[in-house]
Order: sequence, then C-alpha cells, then structure tokens
Amino acid sequence: LTHELERRHYGRYFAGTVIVIALGGAALAYVATHTAPNLHATVLVGIASPRAAVARLPFTWLEEFEQGAANVAAVLVFASIARYLRRGIKRYYQVPKLRGLQLETELNLLKAQVNQHFLFNTLNNLYGLSLDAPEQMPEALLQLADLMRYQLDSSRQSFVTVGTEAEYLANYIGLEKLRLRANTHVEFTTDLLHPDRPLTPLLLLPLVEICFKHAIGPSGANTI
Repeated sequence: LTHELERRHYGRYFAGTVIVIALGGAALAYVATHTAPNLHATVLVGIASPRAAVARLPFTWLEEFEQGAANVAAVLVFASIARYLRRGIKRYYQVPKLRGLQLETELNLLKAQVNQHFLFNTLNNLYGLSLDAPEQMPEALLQLADLMRYQLDSSRQSFVTVGTEAEYLANYIGLEKLRLRANTHVEFTTDLLHPDRPLTPLLLLPLVEICFKHAIGPSGANTI
C-alpha cells in the first residue's frame, strides 16, 4: 500500500511538472511573439544579451515555445534540487532526535516489563515467606514498597545518582534472596567514590538479574 501511494504521488508530481512546463513555455512564447524586440530580448531567459535575441529574428511560435519550455524546465530543476537539499538537511538534524526518542521509548518499555516480571515473582516469594517465616514479612514489604516507589519516580527522570541506584539494587537483592536456598551466599558491597554521579535509571539491574539467573547451580554451595 505504501509503495502504491508513493507511485501515485510521483505520478501526479510528474504530470504536474509536464503541465507547468507546457503552460510556462506557451506563456513565454506568447509574450515573445506579441511584444517588441527589445522587450522580447529581456523576457527570454538563457539568451546572453539583447543583441543575440534580436539577431534571431524573425521568431516562430514553435521556436519560442521550445525555448520557453526549456527555461521553465531549468527553473523547476533548480527549484527541485533546492527543495531536496533542504529536506535532506532537515532530516540530517532530525535523525539524532528521532534516535533519542526511540531509545527513550525502548527504555520505558523495558522498565514496564521489569516491573511486571519482578512484581509477579516477588509476590510469589512473599507468599512463601508468609508461610515459612512470617516474622520477616514487614521488612520484605518495606523493601518492596521502596522498590516500587523508586521505579515509579525514576520513570519520570532521565538520570539518577549512583548512590540512589545502589540503594535500589540493595533492596532488589534483599527480595531476591527470599527465594534462594540456605547454601547460597550473596555478597553486595557499595564502596562508592562518587555517589552523586549521574546514571541512567535501572541501567545496572540487568547485570544483577543475570547473576541471580546464571550463577546459581542446581546443587552445592553458591556464591554471588
């Protein structure tokens, strides 16, 4: 459908160009054959000087039509070149902006997927915790509340601080530990030299997820 619309668009453009050239050539031919030689020499585009125009007398209408159509075609060619150059320059400056919008959209989509997947798993873990160790439920619920609040706030921001992201990861790891076996040891240290440095929200979360997904063996002791 898109190709068909483009074909029709260019067909109409070509037909319109032919009509404009024909009408322009006829108009210039009419002016050239119904005015004085001096005015004729001024109207004709592409003639070097009035003397050259006068030297071509007498003119026929067909000759003037051909000359006028050629002049109109030349003007249209230059106008088309200028138009496409302007469009190309505009697109050149729009591409980085469009890429930025695309990356922002993909990041927001990733955040939404993280929220749904993580919340589903965490609720299952909290259900198991309520049966096995109900005394740990208050702390786990507070961690979940902090996580959801951070994800909600960071979705409206382009950057957060490294320290804030580290706090989020600590809460995330705390909830992930609920589903681990007793023989799995998790180490998470934050020795930040520049905690106020800007960072894209949730940028480090995929790395932590990979650790929990692939660093745990089916049996034996594990360390993350």
